[in-house]
Amino acid sequence: ETTTFETDIYATEQLDVENGGTGVALKVKQNSNYDIVNILNDSDEVFTILHSGNVGIYNENPTISLDINTTDSIKLPRGDTSQRPIDNTNTDNSHRGYIRFNTELTV
Repeated sequence: ETTTFETDIYATEQLDVENGGTGVALKVKQNSNYDIVNILNDSDEVFTILHSGNVGIYNENPTISLDINTTDSIKLPRGDTSQRPIDNTNTDNSHRGYIRFNTELTV
């Protein structure tokens, strides 16, 4: 079952979505060439999804798929060789391009 609504959410309210079924809990569709999502804190836009699918973190106009505009860091998944998220016998190369810190390797 799908419920479609158009409403204003006021400062003293929140939108809470709970799904006890097996389907998608929240689906957002933007039919026009406008931003899909803008999430703000008290003063700044902190998360953006453009119509193109580009995602910005502290960037209102991301120009690439993931555009992060901060000076701190990115935390990468880590683990030993046995914890890699791939089957090493897989030959279709679908695992190429992963970024992960291997705690076993030494340079």
